[in-house]
Amino acid sequence: MAAVRTELSRRLLRGSALDETLFIFWEHGHQAVHTGQVEAVVRKLICGHRNRVIGEFQDLWLLCYPDDGDIKQSVEREIDRMVKAAKALAAADKSEG
Repeated sequence: MAAVRTELSRRLLRGSALDETLFIFWEHGHQAVHTGQVEAVVRKLICGHRNRVIGEFQDLWLLCYPDDGDIKQSVEREIDRMVKAAKALAAADKSEG
């Protein structure tokens, strides 16, 4: 979970996608850490304050990222989608303000 969150943060900062403070968290993250087993659930990574971008990651993806090539590609596609959405929201905020 930490590796995915870190990668999203790195890409957002590198691309200057957000003007506001980074606010990134896992929905029900504490509960996920304490389950002790891989579940057939989707974990949601949430980015943003007012305008949120939500990414969905399979529990198995979080366990195997970045060591499994296929899973790494799936995770990185979702991170790329989130960064693109965050950039679009930031651009829309700038044009409104």
